[in-house]
Amino acid sequence: MQTNSPIIVLIGTKSIRMKDILPALIEIGGKEALDDYMLNMAIEEELRNNSIVITPKDIRAERIQFRTMYNDNSTPSFKKILYEKGYGPNRERQLLWRNAALRKLVAQEVKVTENSVRRMYEIIHGTSYPARVIVTTTHKEATDIFAKLNRGASFTKLAVELSIDPSASRGGLVDSIPIADPIWPAPIREALPKLDVGEFSSPIFIGDRWIIVQVTSAPVPSTVSFEQVKDEMQTLAKLAQERFLMEEIAASLTKQQSITYFNSAFEHASRSYID
Repeated sequence: MQTNSPIIVLIGTKSIRMKDILPALIEIGGKEALDDYMLNMAIEEELRNNSIVITPKDIRAERIQFRTMYNDNSTPSFKKILYEKGYGPNRERQLLWRNAALRKLVAQEVKVTENSVRRMYEIIHGTSYPARVIVTTTHKEATDIFAKLNRGASFTKLAVELSIDPSASRGGLVDSIPIADPIWPAPIREALPKLDVGEFSSPIFIGDRWIIVQVTSAPVPSTVSFEQVKDEMQTLAKLAQERFLMEEIAASLTKQQSITYFNSAFEHASRSYID
């Protein structure tokens, strides 16, 4: 009877067995792999309960949709993107199947309204504000910077020296902020129209950060009419709603799972520890 685990690679003349590398593999990706597998099991049950079948056509549609998210949608680029995200052939199949299944599960709940289409238009093509930001971790840091700005200090220079945002190296310069884009917190978007060019806001508290935003030039209005891009906005509004509902049902299905661990390495990898 074989007592050793299988050899998976030879380095020179030295053999590496599965048992030698498995603990490290579990630490690296055990939680993500287990989470994906548990979600797949929950989705399979939900599909059975709703008499829904995922077909090869559904999988092909997901593959095409994934590719269209990128400018270069050729097969090599698609494979490279997945590889860089840690998806080999097996995980790729699971990902496409999972997305197709979740999309079908939420299909009846997706309702694209005129308001949602117009809101998508405002996000993509609406007025945007060229801006710089300074981000700090404490209120004291923010108020000190605000005082310096009021005394005439350079916003750009202070951003380089004191901001913790990735934009610091660019003097706080960020992409123009669309006034309707929810990716930016509402307090920031609400502050922008109240600022003149060159003017900056008082410190704004967002989560665990303080942000000062400056309008650097005149707002940029849309150059595309709603009617010109209405069909595209309908598609994007539908996809956005689908994605939100898919993430919502995935989270709900995951929470319903009860877990009993029989492997300490997987249990350790699946739990969060705070030193």
